[in-house]
Amino acid sequence: MIKKQKIIIIVLAVLFAVLIAGYFVVVKPIVDRVEPEETTEPRETDAPGEVVGFNDRILMFEHTEKANIRSIEVHNSYGTYTFYRDADDNFQIKGFEGISYDQELMSSLVVSSGYTLSMAKVDNPISMEEYGLVKLTQEDGTVWEPSWYKLTTTSGVEHTVYIGYPLVTEGGYYAKYAGRNEVYVLNTDLAKTILAPIEDMVTPMACWPMSMNSYFMVDNFVLMQGEEVRIAIGYNSEEERAGEYSNQVYRMLEPEGYNVSSTGYDTVLQTFYSSTPVRCVKLGITDEAAAQYGLDNPAYSIYYEYPDPDLGTIENMLLISERNASGNYYVASALFNQIIEVAGSDWDFLTWSFIDWVDAPIFQRNIDYVKEIRVESPSFSETYLLEGKGQELVVTQKSNGRKPDVPNFRQFYKTLLTASIEGDMPMTEDEMAKLATPENCQLTLTIVTESTTLEYKFYPYTERRSYLTINGEGQFYILCSMADKIIADADRITRDEAVNSDAKY
Repeated sequence: MIKKQKIIIIVLAVLFAVLIAGYFVVVKPIVDRVEPEETTEPRETDAPGEVVGFNDRILMFEHTEKANIRSIEVHNSYGTYTFYRDADDNFQIKGFEGISYDQELMSSLVVSSGYTLSMAKVDNPISMEEYGLVKLTQEDGTVWEPSWYKLTTTSGVEHTVYIGYPLVTEGGYYAKYAGRNEVYVLNTDLAKTILAPIEDMVTPMACWPMSMNSYFMVDNFVLMQGEEVRIAIGYNSEEERAGEYSNQVYRMLEPEGYNVSSTGYDTVLQTFYSSTPVRCVKLGITDEAAAQYGLDNPAYSIYYEYPDPDLGTIENMLLISERNASGNYYVASALFNQIIEVAGSDWDFLTWSFIDWVDAPIFQRNIDYVKEIRVESPSFSETYLLEGKGQELVVTQKSNGRKPDVPNFRQFYKTLLTASIEGDMPMTEDEMAKLATPENCQLTLTIVTESTTLEYKFYPYTERRSYLTINGEGQFYILCSMADKIIADADRITRDEAVNSDAKY
């Protein structure tokens, strides 16, 4: 047993000696080895003003961040524009101060103009003409002129850069710094900024920004088609809605006498409030631009007033083209001095029929503000004079001074409130004019309120339909049976017969 232990101890001692020897012969020399110093020299610039940037790529000039930029002046194939820092330290478009622009694209413009990290430099460039970096006449006779921009720093240093032809691979653009005969290759981000029109930067706007709590308060809305007023709508104040126009948010101004479809009109106002324009096509409305987009003789125009809570009443006038090839419209807004493109589907109210704008009931007024009701037909004629309000209402028959029962008269008034438009007249204007003669008149209903006089005339043209005019103008028909019921209920009032407004006759 003791002999076996001695053998193990001897073996371990030998192994330890071998490991010690190996450390000094193999491991220690590796650990103690000193690597030779790097002998590669850093890249040198070829021209004064150049800066070595990321991955040894050359910047045409020292990186200029947004905080150090005073202005960026751009000249390209679309025109000229300048962004500059105003007295409040905000960037504005020169000549279009206050116009909103895309902040992300503005940031891209800052990077494109202020961080000129080249993809490569052209060794021994042949000439500036070869790369489109000077003005020249091309083989096809057209004149090529390079785009360029001038960046001015807050300390007054100016950097001017010219942009020439794109690479054959379309992977970049040739460029040069003013005053140097060096040719650089910049990346394609330039196409979205320096080489793009200012309109791409602008936030397209035609309508004054509205809030959810006030967009429906638009007043004096007028839609014209050519030189003709198609429709005009006013907003009823809270006082007016508590008076004659009880619970009516809007009133029809032109043509007078109809009731506004609150559902249809809200769709229009929602367009102003929430629809997003497609794009700005021209910043700055000129005669040339108006003609280019079909706005020198606009197909439509819209005027409206909006009560901005901070600025008071904002007036806006919009000029609108016919539909373009894409089915959209061009809209010029003097308020924002730009022409935008809007989706045809958002603005299809421009081609609505008049019936889409009106509510079906032909008359909706508070009885407390009615002064006189005249019912005239070949078989019956009477005028009712109304005085007092609420429980104090008194009705008098003008023909004989008789005072009919007021609750029964209110049932007759409900009959008037239920008279409704059924549809568009299937006739031409000439045909309707020939129909609307005194001898053809089924009923003349005249209602005098505190603010206006409304005259309704009914002219039957089939057994069931009667052409309706309001103050001499008409384009809808109503059922003959409704006109007959108005006459019959008016007659029942004079004979103290019960009137049932829900009955058909």
